[in-house]
Amino acid sequence: MGKQPKQKYLGIFLATNQKLIRIDELQDYCYKCFSLLRYNEQFDTNFCARCNEWRDIERSNMKKKNHHERPQKPCDE
Repeated sequence: MGKQPKQKYLGIFLATNQKLIRIDELQDYCYKCFSLLRYNEQFDTNFCARCNEWRDIERSNMKKKNHHERPQKPCDE
C-alpha cells in the first residue's frame, strides 16, 4: 500500500474535543462546551442543547418583544 498524502489545512483553527473548528465558524458553537448551536425559530435566537442555555449573540435580542415570554431554559417543556 502506498502512503496517502497528508491533508493541508489553511487558516486558523481551534482544536477542541477531538475536532477542528475554523475561527470564522466559532460563532456557530457554544463558548462553554463547543457544541454546535441550534436555532429556535419561535424566539429567533440560538441555544446550546448540551448546556441547555440560550446564546443571544446580540444584546439587541434582549429588547425583542418575545424575549420575556421565552422559557428560562430552551429545553424546558
